[in-house]
Amino acid sequence: MKKLTAILLTAALLLALTACGSEQPAGNEGANSTPTPAQGENAPVESTQTPQNTSDAGEGAEEGAEEGEEYLHEHGFLVQEPGFDNLTRVESDEDFYGGYYYCDDVEGLPVKINSYCFGTEFLDAESIEEYIEQCVEFISEFEYRELSIEDSQFETTFGAYQLSWLTGENEDTNCWEALLVGTDSYTYIYAFCIDADFVEEAAELVQEGFAQLQLIFPDEP
Repeated sequence: MKKLTAILLTAALLLALTACGSEQPAGNEGANSTPTPAQGENAPVESTQTPQNTSDAGEGAEEGAEEGEEYLHEHGFLVQEPGFDNLTRVESDEDFYGGYYYCDDVEGLPVKINSYCFGTEFLDAESIEEYIEQCVEFISEFEYRELSIEDSQFETTFGAYQLSWLTGENEDTNCWEALLVGTDSYTYIYAFCIDADFVEEAAELVQEGFAQLQLIFPDEP
């Protein structure tokens, strides 16, 4: 009988100890838990507000596209059609003084093709020659020399001129061959920048490039 009583007392003591170990003070509930971004009051929230799934942003994107269409129609493009297929784009600026600027490397030749369109409101020239000189100086990274200007046979109602000039010195000399077309508001220059040692090798490329040029104005929206 005494042995049974001792066993019951031991069992009751173990149950009491277990109950005490599992309880936490009422004021510290969850004190050892780590808050997640969803739990924290000021936690960052991943944004899903993109033009693809937000109606307001979509309307803004549509307005931007409409503005872009008007913008493209305003200045047009002097481009090759169909163009070369051995070019690598190395630089571009789609808001170059109100127009655009693209520079492409020609595969297999030390030649860069530079295409410019820019507003002419900042130019202050009293003659065609002075206007062209200012344009060449504007696009040239280095001082130019031996500028040659001839009327171009390019088919357009605007003034068109065939240009050539040199930049650089010694082994860094580059020969530029360019077509310049001037409208009332914009100047277009399509220029081949050729390593002076490869002018003969690039002659056919330059001739073909000029023959493919077109001044294109997209239709009214």
